[in-house]
Amino acid sequence: MFHYHRANVLTAEGRILQLEYATEATKLGPTSLGVCTQSGMVLVAEKRPASSLMLGGALDRILKLDDHLYCAYSGMSADVRSLIGPSQVTCATHWVNYKEFISIASVIENVAQQMMTFGMGEEDDDYDDFSNSDCNCSSSSDSNAESDLENRRLLGTCRPYGAALLFAGYDDDLLELYHMAPTGELKIHGTKAIGSGSEAAEKLLGLYYSCEMDANKVMDLALSSMKVSLGNLILKPVNLEVMLMKPGLQSHKFTEKELEEEIKRLNESGKWFKDI
Repeated sequence: MFHYHRANVLTAEGRILQLEYATEATKLGPTSLGVCTQSGMVLVAEKRPASSLMLGGALDRILKLDDHLYCAYSGMSADVRSLIGPSQVTCATHWVNYKEFISIASVIENVAQQMMTFGMGEEDDDYDDFSNSDCNCSSSSDSNAESDLENRRLLGTCRPYGAALLFAGYDDDLLELYHMAPTGELKIHGTKAIGSGSEAAEKLLGLYYSCEMDANKVMDLALSSMKVSLGNLILKPVNLEVMLMKPGLQSHKFTEKELEEEIKRLNESGKWFKDI
């Protein structure tokens, strides 16, 4: 049997099915999107409270890694926190040691490396059979085999991470937006959407995005794209999370009241970007 559904086995067509399943999992989550120009960058994330009894902080969809780096996500929250938690520690440790912000590339590459550990922790029947077989091996070889197997189980997960990430940061006097897929593949974007409404959002972003937009236009386009991704429903501040970044480490996370004012401004001015 070829075990094609295992995380570390390629099919005859050259596919890893578990990666495809993880990618589909990210498409079921709430929508998150980013729009970036050198005048300003906006992250917008949809929040879906499972209960009215939940506190707002339990639904954070935009996570702070450091003063110069934030992350929005779609997919499985537990997987995201497993990826982001160590990076937050890395950022803090670098600041304590060197009194400077760590480069965005270093942080993101570490996350990508962690994403690629899937399958290392998966139990391998063939490996177990081999290591337990009656062969004329020395005791030290047996010990090394057991140690190697234990390391494989501890270092990695038995499946890919079901999470897609958007990193928004300021590095070398530039605003940058990165997208990371469950495969660990990393790309830099001017604008990107992930989650269940990503297709509709990216259609609008593709129509109107320009790298020459000022910060106000970036905000208008980001909110308009989120509205389209939700089927043009009325945007409610309680179901949104918005972060604005500007050059010079200027970042601001909008309160519900501020979001309500932004939405009201767009309604009154009619400056919503509309799908054709």
